[in-house]
Amino acid sequence: MSFDLYALNNNPFSVVPSRRTGVWADRKKFKRDLEDTLKFTLRGSQSQIIACIWGDWGCGKTHAMNYFSNEEVLGRIAEEMQIPPDRVLLSVPMIFPTKDVFTSIYLEIVYRNLIPRLQKVITFISKQITPLEREGNLERKLLDLEIDEDLAKVLSHFLDKNSSISVRRYLSRTASRADLSELEVAKGIETDSEMFLVLGDLLKVFTKTIYSRIFVWIDDCERIEEVPGRDMFEFQHFLRDILDLVPEKLTFITSFTKLPGEEITERIKYLGDAVMQRISKIIQVDYITRDEYLEYVEDLLNYYRKPVRGKAVSKYFPFEEKCLLDVFDVLEKSKAPLHPRTVNRVLSSLLESGLRENIVPIDDKYLTKVKDQIQLVITS
Repeated sequence: MSFDLYALNNNPFSVVPSRRTGVWADRKKFKRDLEDTLKFTLRGSQSQIIACIWGDWGCGKTHAMNYFSNEEVLGRIAEEMQIPPDRVLLSVPMIFPTKDVFTSIYLEIVYRNLIPRLQKVITFISKQITPLEREGNLERKLLDLEIDEDLAKVLSHFLDKNSSISVRRYLSRTASRADLSELEVAKGIETDSEMFLVLGDLLKVFTKTIYSRIFVWIDDCERIEEVPGRDMFEFQHFLRDILDLVPEKLTFITSFTKLPGEEITERIKYLGDAVMQRISKIIQVDYITRDEYLEYVEDLLNYYRKPVRGKAVSKYFPFEEKCLLDVFDVLEKSKAPLHPRTVNRVLSSLLESGLRENIVPIDDKYLTKVKDQIQLVITS
């Protein structure tokens, strides 16, 4: 469906912003609270902060995770905090898994986020070796970072093109006997404790070289109540122990959707007492007000706006302001949760319906015409 009629590149209300876009629409307090929390962790070095975000379904937690995982956004924050340009920030976003929890988290962090950046890190370490030092000092440089001997030996092979795939398989827990022989180690990563130690050591390698801090975002943590007790305990122990194993430059951010009428303490209790005591800030995501709603719509429309030669368009085009205000009134009266996802679903339906019928602009009269359709969207 082409949105040229509305001078838009796409439907702003149906596109879920990815980490590549770096788009943020209004929600100024939510953004400020989150950004202040991230900056707070950057003022110190210890891995003692776990920020907990909570709010109803559709309030924008995943959007926030994607936004603050955008490299340009992280670069701006690093610059504001006067972090040296050669010490970058890394965000590792993930959704809470509902099976094989610890293994899934390990692979998400290591396979999808650390391995793709390993070349840059190992190259940085290798450049610290002076011409006077003998061959084999890469392994010694790695040991200086206080990591396990086997891991140091494995990583020292990474710059060899023929061996790098064996290193990747080792870290991904799929190494064959031939791979282990090539890497000069007796066994692969087999147990949970071995996974835990390798993950901790890899994080130390990254944070002691070119990454000034690693943020690990775990979204949809309310799923923790769905997993078997063993997985739940593993996750609790993982969060508790990883911050001790990696005592510097690591921040975990967990987000929850709480049930209607539920207290936040009821939801985060699944993290366990030891982890709850480490939570330094709880960020609540509120419902949006009328003014925030208008700014939210304007920001999204502006982001996806196409330039129109010789023609000025209003800030809410293709909507008329009265139509948007009437939509807000309908949402308020319906008792639907006034969160971005609710707004997106209604305006997306209205926009696409208007486009099919060549309605320009979309006004309050057209809203009245399709009111039954809008009510169905709200209640579905």
